[in-house]
Amino acid sequence: MKTINISGLFALCCSVGALLLSGASCKRVQPTPFSPTPLVQEILSDSLSSPHARQLKMYDRGNVQGRITLLGESRQVTRYSEALLGADYFNNIDGSFGKGDALPDFSGEVFAIVMDQANEPYSSYIGEEGKERLLRETVIRNFLMGLDTLYLNNPHDTLTPRVKATSKAFVLCSSIAGGLTKTELDTLRSFSGEMVPIYSAPEAMLEYSYERRRACPSYGSDAPARGMNFLVWTDKDVQAADVYGKLFPRVAASHSDTQSTYMVYSPDSVGTVLSCVKAMLSAFRENAPTGSKVSALLLDDTSVNKEMVDSALVYLKGLDPLSPEGSLGTLLEDGVEVVDPYVAVSFCLYRGMRRSNSFTHRIYYPDLETYVTLPGSGLGEDAYGPDGLFSTVYRSARLPSSSPRADYCLCLLNDDYLDEDFMQFFEEDCPLTFALYVK
Repeated sequence: MKTINISGLFALCCSVGALLLSGASCKRVQPTPFSPTPLVQEILSDSLSSPHARQLKMYDRGNVQGRITLLGESRQVTRYSEALLGADYFNNIDGSFGKGDALPDFSGEVFAIVMDQANEPYSSYIGEEGKERLLRETVIRNFLMGLDTLYLNNPHDTLTPRVKATSKAFVLCSSIAGGLTKTELDTLRSFSGEMVPIYSAPEAMLEYSYERRRACPSYGSDAPARGMNFLVWTDKDVQAADVYGKLFPRVAASHSDTQSTYMVYSPDSVGTVLSCVKAMLSAFRENAPTGSKVSALLLDDTSVNKEMVDSALVYLKGLDPLSPEGSLGTLLEDGVEVVDPYVAVSFCLYRGMRRSNSFTHRIYYPDLETYVTLPGSGLGEDAYGPDGLFSTVYRSARLPSSSPRADYCLCLLNDDYLDEDFMQFFEEDCPLTFALYVK
């Protein structure tokens, strides 16, 4: 069992929007100032010359045959596609959760995945304000590209018309993208009349936890007022982007919650799941008010096995509470749940579509369309690397822009755009998605 250095890797927010503890220092938490990117400013100007503004205003809100579009880095979108294609958490007759009926929850739906090869990895944008703004703009452009057929392209054939169906819902498969851009995307939704729902894992896990707490007979509608303590297990990139610092206050406020807390955890090195859980609970005990207990553990790291985390919690709760290890088990509420991001996104997406009556109601297995982003043409020789993607020099010089023309395009996916390593991952780790891609 490796020793994990947890120094400096925790942030505990007590009394939403009031106090942030990091190590031994305390400071007031203020809402993150909202400074729109140039692209969003251009859209919000509502100018008739803005193609983006016209696109949003002309969007067909009643198209239940639209796609559920997944945006993000290549491996992330394929993992989410795999999870959603096989999701069976609901009874499709009465909509009750936790009562799968052997019929996929999204039967009859078509997912459209957009692998953002042109702009990945998103972690390379974190830590520098200009680059983070560029990533925000990129995610917004991807949203606009995925909205309808306007931006579908083929860099090798500019003459043949291409058609992409309208999207009726979006899933941001990158937690970084969700944390950095959700405010701007929601602003665009308001600008266009709440046209299309947008989901992300961090927000979905919080919403899922609130709904599950309300469903508990011992809490009921009083759940938010009584407060919850969230632990978030994520990676260093998500933590560095302060994803939960941006999202948690607004989600809590939407539930009139002024009591709940959160703590973000990222291990310095790879250790056993049990050692990570013990380190996290030790830090919680050190920073949380006396008597506090963990209400939910949000597993925002898809490389961690949820079942092993469940087993670690059961193990700690089963020990003598007076022993050093067993005392950590006393920090867990009865019924504490490890929240899987795939389950949470499925939960929120299904619930939202059922409430808005936006299912296709077709009796088919879910289907799939696959897209990829690629560098545009005519950018100059130094813009392209040997793999056909942006060169390091060009990537480092990119800046946010309000131009309606992006320096990359949306294309139909084919094998030419996938390297050998990704194809192996695609086939072995995401068989449902791969089978629909090659059919």
